[in-house]
Amino acid sequence: MECGHSYMEVDSMHSATERAQKYVPVYTMQDWLTVFRMARTTSSKKKPFVVQELKYKDFLDLEGLSKLIKNKTRDMKNEKIHTGCFLWCSLYLLNYYTLQFKFHLKALNDKVVHLGELRNEHKDVFEVVRCVDCQQIYYEEMIYIIQKFVRIKNTLDYYNTFFKWRLLTLSTAGAAILAICLILIFSVKTKESLPYYGFFLSSLLYSVTAAENGEAIKSEAVRSKDSLIYYSFLITTLLGCYLVAESGEEIKSKSEMIFVNAQQLKWYYWNKKNRQMLMMFLLVTQKPLELNCHGFLVQSREMMLKVIKSWHRDLVFMLNSIKQIFLKSLFKNVVPASL
Repeated sequence: MECGHSYMEVDSMHSATERAQKYVPVYTMQDWLTVFRMARTTSSKKKPFVVQELKYKDFLDLEGLSKLIKNKTRDMKNEKIHTGCFLWCSLYLLNYYTLQFKFHLKALNDKVVHLGELRNEHKDVFEVVRCVDCQQIYYEEMIYIIQKFVRIKNTLDYYNTFFKWRLLTLSTAGAAILAICLILIFSVKTKESLPYYGFFLSSLLYSVTAAENGEAIKSEAVRSKDSLIYYSFLITTLLGCYLVAESGEEIKSKSEMIFVNAQQLKWYYWNKKNRQMLMMFLLVTQKPLELNCHGFLVQSREMMLKVIKSWHRDLVFMLNSIKQIFLKSLFKNVVPASL
């Protein structure tokens, strides 16, 4: 304990820090660390304070995480909300890792913006460049930002590689189904081959999505009352593709914003070593991140456009096929006038 103060440890540390501050100029947070470490070095009987510096990664933005992933089961009055949680469970599981990538990229983007807004007591640019403490702060911040971005990029690459092998297995199974459907299409009559055309298109499109879409087209042709369930499947699959595409687009836009904000940093206040670190970071972030499993399966709005284009092409093909079948059956039932 320090003499002349109460028995509270906070008052004791406060007194020692005030005495050490008289001999050390304080301009940045690094100077405060020096003051805390030197607060007890003048006394030989007492050990110096052990100071642990907190980094940016030690603080968690729980408020931002709660806004990003909201709990939909309870409202503000703690009353239960009845929602179709089982219906959207698959979509949440599909976008879980995407939300994690989005949260980390947003935090990293805020870190880059915070680095550009750092202020100090120096008024001249050359004083900032010659200040060792200021340049050390910039260097540590850039090291953390680069390591964080590389860690996110490596995790995203592992995520893409994980799905590539699974999609390879699905494509192999789809090729076998495609061969069987082709045999059945050419072996049966025209009217009986319509269901196999649906399976044929499903192997070319995105798994169950295209299959349910083909059933919706078929129900539209026969105009049956049971077509409502197929329309619901069609709308659900379209919404699922939209959510997947928009989540991937968010990751791409967040990575692009990091590159834009990094270009706006005040690099002329930095020394040569920090400028090299900034150049390295710009080279890494120049290409935006994206969830890309194959050429077609890219989680972005480009995938949504490709899916809609494929569905439009298949819709026109199916309607033309049904129209030709209807015309052939009509001509067979018409008796010539000469007879």
